[in-house]
Formats: sequence, structure tokens, C-alpha cells
Amino acid sequence: MSDRLTRRDAYDIITSRILSALEKGTVPWHQPWASQPPANLITHKAYRGVNAFVLRCAPHASPWWATYRQIEELGGHVRRGEHGTPVCFWKWIERDEEERAAPQSPLEPPADRIPLLRYYIVFNSEQCQGIDHHLPAGRPSPGEPIAAAEAVVAGMPHPPRIQQGGREAAYSPQLDLVTIPSLADFENAETYHSTLFHELAHSTGHPSRLARIMHEG
Repeated sequence: MSDRLTRRDAYDIITSRILSALEKGTVPWHQPWASQPPANLITHKAYRGVNAFVLRCAPHASPWWATYRQIEELGGHVRRGEHGTPVCFWKWIERDEEERAAPQSPLEPPADRIPLLRYYIVFNSEQCQGIDHHLPAGRPSPGEPIAAAEAVVAGMPHPPRIQQGGREAAYSPQLDLVTIPSLADFENAETYHSTLFHELAHSTGHPSRLARIMHEG
């Protein structure tokens, strides 16, 4: 399996994933909870720019990503049927003397360096098997849930279904479903409960409750 994509394919996939997240009410560069940024499992370097945006859109709680080849080198494998996510890599490279001496377009200024751009497919650690022993230790525990806040949620009349896990906090009126990352993904219990209350507030607009006009989010 190739780790690389053509430039056109990568542009189309990246654009499609960002637009899909926006249509669902999720802004991929805004996240109200504290979690470790997406990073490469081999280098432990965090992805930046559009790569960070795209990887945050993926429905995985783990921040660790690697190419198909890197996963094989760790002794693991990607589960059958899993689909990867495109990321791009670029850097400046020095032009050799022969390239610098070659005729150039009058519209292009002479340059000793040129950009190198490549695209790769990466997989989340949750899509793989045989690499768990390579995963770094998780974040510190945010503590126990706040009992009073839990009681408020438990006492909500006719509540929507609440689904824990993943990387997205949102309310879907079509499914009458609140999704929220697990407590362990938050910096503390207070930010977890405030995020949950925010999404539950959106759910009050459902036709079975207040039937008011609302937006997903």
C-alpha cells in the first residue's frame, strides 16, 4: 500500500473533510476541551497547520498517527477495511549548481532554494493492531465527575441520548444525540461538565422539548 497521494487527490480529500465537519456544526480549529494535539507516533512531533485541522476532524480519541509503513516497522498492522487520512509535508531544499545555472522564466526570480511538497496517508493508532506497547502514557487524570453536575444531567426530563468518546462535542437534532469526548480527554471535570451542559442546552430545541429554532453545535 502506498503512503502517498497525488496533489489533486489530497486537496480534494482535505477540503471535503473540513467542509463535512463544518456542515455538522463542528469547527475543526476550535476545541473547547483540552486534549493532546495530533502527533506522529514515531517522532512524537505534533502536526501543524492544515494537518492538525484535518486530523482533529477524524472520529478517534487517540492523538497518535503514523503511516502504513511506519506501523509495519513497529510490528503492527492496519485493520482490514480502515481508511487513512491525508497529511502534507513540505520543506525547503537547496538547488544544486546545475539547477541554478539552468535558464529560468523571466517571471521567476532566481532562487537558491525551492519548496518540496509531498502528501502521505496516515492512520490513527485506534485503527491498528499490534502497536499498543509503543503508545506513550496518556494524559493525567482530570479527576472524578462532579456529583452535583451529574445529578443535573440525570434529572433532565426526557433527555437526549448521550454518547461518550471520540473527539467531537456536538448535538444532532436528527438523531437527538449528544456526543462528547470522555472525561479523561478534558483538562478537568469542570470543563467536561460545562461542555456537556452546552450541548444539552442545544438539545432543548428538539420538537419533543421546547421545539424552538436552533442550530447544531
